[in-house]
Amino acid sequence: MLDADQLEQVLIQAARGGHTVSYRALLAMGGRRVGPNNVRALMRVLGEVCRRMEARGEPDLACLVVRESDGLPGEGYFAAEAERGDVLAGSRRARVTRAQEAAFAYWSADVR
Repeated sequence: MLDADQLEQVLIQAARGGHTVSYRALLAMGGRRVGPNNVRALMRVLGEVCRRMEARGEPDLACLVVRESDGLPGEGYFAAEAERGDVLAGSRRARVTRAQEAAFAYWSADVR
């Protein structure tokens, strides 16, 4: 399993490249397969990464972790969004697209 530092770097590189990363790809990087326990473990690490980044004032990168089937984050992403009170107008896809665009813009800036 990827640790928080590794996952953070993978997600920053994805943001710099302007692309998302599937759950399957992240699990494979850590030598795991998709399965309920592995996904839960990945989400715990992703939560740690998100808390660290939020504390530094950096944009959400959880929005870059998506299902291969529809290109959207899993239900946990939307539940966390609601818990934080971050639910803005628009469909889930529109909200995720805005969050992804913010992450791409932030991490593609000259020096970060």
